[in-house]
Amino acid sequence: MYSFTTSGGIVAPTLPAQSPLFDAVDGNKFSFKWTNGNGAGRIVVARKNSAVDFVPADAVTYPANASFGNGPDLGGGQFVVYNGTGTLLALTNLEAATTYHFAVYEYNGSGSTSKYLTTALSASGSTVTAPAIISSNPITAPAASSIVLSWTNGNGSGRIVIAKEGSAVTASPVNLNAYSANAIFGNGPQVAVGEYVVYAGAGSSVTVTGLTANKTYHFSVFEYNGYDAPVYNTGNALTASATVLSALPVTWLYVNAAETNGKTVVNWATAQEINTEYYLVEKSSNGIDYSEIARVKAAGNSNQENHYSYTDKMNSSASAYYRIRQVDADNKYTYSSVVRISGALTQKIKLLQNPVQGQVRIQCAGEHMGATLRIVDVSGRELCRAKILSPLTTISTGHLKAGVYYIVFCDKSGAIETIPLINL
Repeated sequence: MYSFTTSGGIVAPTLPAQSPLFDAVDGNKFSFKWTNGNGAGRIVVARKNSAVDFVPADAVTYPANASFGNGPDLGGGQFVVYNGTGTLLALTNLEAATTYHFAVYEYNGSGSTSKYLTTALSASGSTVTAPAIISSNPITAPAASSIVLSWTNGNGSGRIVIAKEGSAVTASPVNLNAYSANAIFGNGPQVAVGEYVVYAGAGSSVTVTGLTANKTYHFSVFEYNGYDAPVYNTGNALTASATVLSALPVTWLYVNAAETNGKTVVNWATAQEINTEYYLVEKSSNGIDYSEIARVKAAGNSNQENHYSYTDKMNSSASAYYRIRQVDADNKYTYSSVVRISGALTQKIKLLQNPVQGQVRIQCAGEHMGATLRIVDVSGRELCRAKILSPLTTISTGHLKAGVYYIVFCDKSGAIETIPLINL
């Protein structure tokens, strides 16, 4: 007689899944990971806002759909969102700022032989919420055709900047929409008429270009959390505005002057000219009061180097100051830097340092004791006065703002000498 023992059929797993982890969390999706138990497969049941209480029945196969809510409802808004042998679920079709609960059930067998371990791994995860802290401390740095906007970041994972010309931004970004950006104004996505996304990212500054001179541009900075489907703080945004500077009509390369054979040759050059009409060469004996001595035709509009020169035949032994006034076709004008030619009278006084900070020390020959020194600003307004009582005179400059001033020396005969002074 023969005898044998059967295997007893398929039995339920004995170890549940463990180590739940949520990753790639966004406004309408995230990934759910786990470490498998000892079943051949597993199902994942998901539910919004409440713990899962569904328990699978043996001998039943449950179809799954990773788009939450699109599979069969097991009751009470519970759905099987995964059925397989892996360790990862990419769940979609979620609501922002919402918590989802999960139960992972291990099983062996299939179809009518399915056996479930009814002790489940339980876990919960949430989609992203809007940041609570907005960006702050806006700083704008306007230039010709551009504005640099910087800020202190809020507590979002990123932020977008919307820009508008002429008036405040009125639009807000739409949740779950990720906006591309273009820092050239007008080339990025338009969220409302004339309102463009000029920045999107995790940084704290943007240089917006393609702007029009003398126009004011307004900005709103919106914090967000997420990446492909972000959630924005639309209730509060950082705002800022700035006016674009006028385009500089001339880009100066240099201005200089030199004495040659008893004459002074003034040279200047430009790298670019916009709408320039002519140049006026102006001369001064004291660095304050200037008069026109020549007019030189300008290139007009040019993106290449242009070199100019004028010879002043009325030279003297005293110091002379020269500057160039650039005049546009619309009669607007700007000035070049000032250049100085030293004459024989410039040795009456000497600055022992220049620039200065706090005080200026002036050396003077003994024959000029009793002469007067004055410090004036660029408009000629007298700021302080002193008499020379010793070969070394010290004058305080601590009360002066940083900038360019002039020391005006007047000797006993009434002769005047002027020396530029830079106060730090």
